[in-house]
Amino acid sequence: MLTGKESALGKGYRALLVANAENLPIADEQVDLVLATDLLEHVVVPEKMLSEFRRVLRPGGELLVTVPNLVSFNNRVSILLGYGSGLELQRLLKLRSPFLPWGAPRYPDQRVHLRWFTRTSLARVLTATGFRVKSMRGYDPLLSHIPLADRIMRNFCSLVVAFAERR
Repeated sequence: MLTGKESALGKGYRALLVANAENLPIADEQVDLVLATDLLEHVVVPEKMLSEFRRVLRPGGELLVTVPNLVSFNNRVSILLGYGSGLELQRLLKLRSPFLPWGAPRYPDQRVHLRWFTRTSLARVLTATGFRVKSMRGYDPLLSHIPLADRIMRNFCSLVVAFAERR
């Protein structure tokens, strides 16, 4: 079986780096793209990590960020019903999701998360750390299969996806 490094390098990537994202061993302005998927909600000070991402990105370099959406439809219904631990509709409908496997903790009572985000709060922290938000949308294992879901249900999706560039 291939290790992560062998697999990534075998697909044409020049290097694979495993490091502390708040103190990257990369010189300033050397990176074109940073991917931070489901990461910001796990750090004490997301601004510190985002500032480090900005430091290593070249001017105009891009950042793709995903975070769970605190005000998703599932969380709103869960809180309304008094559960407070997240109601996963795809389970009720027997849908499978790579993002919320059967044993996964539920939102917003996600004990491993230190921070929670909405579209607005994510845009605010990105802007405050020197990024320009190019696009932002929602993704949900259930709602994203509905045509025009991003326009109609953008504040109800379980995941917020932001694409930003270094100013």
